[in-house]
Amino acid sequence: MPKIGVMIEVPAIIFQLNSIIKDIDFISIGSNDLTQYLMAVDRNNEKVSNLYNPLHPSMVHILKQIADISKTNHVDLSICGEIAANPIAIPLLLGIGIHTLSMNSISIPQAKWIIRHINHSDCKILASEVLQLSDKDRAHPTLANTKYLFE
Repeated sequence: MPKIGVMIEVPAIIFQLNSIIKDIDFISIGSNDLTQYLMAVDRNNEKVSNLYNPLHPSMVHILKQIADISKTNHVDLSICGEIAANPIAIPLLLGIGIHTLSMNSISIPQAKWIIRHINHSDCKILASEVLQLSDKDRAHPTLANTKYLFE
């Protein structure tokens, strides 16, 4: 039998994830659409696209919630979308427990370099710090200042 999974692209599934988790083998997070629907912002509309922020505290918390549910239930987890290849987001994703990143091939060398050279223990500390932030504008500077993570 093929593995059965879900692609999480709408926030509503978060409320049902515990109910369906026993019936699936994997979760994939479609971060572009999930961010767009969570933030109620059309990322392709120039009038509001500046509000689209995959590192908004609400998005970070929902990613952490998905990662925790996945880990507790021993279900494979991956993430795709722009955040998966974002150099400042990769340490955060690792820190909250998302270890499988799907991206376009041109982004793979940089992502591999980051993953190989980062201090993974410090990624958890970084994630904890970012999860404490309440101001959407503070996540970017916090994540951009991750040089201490590299061994």
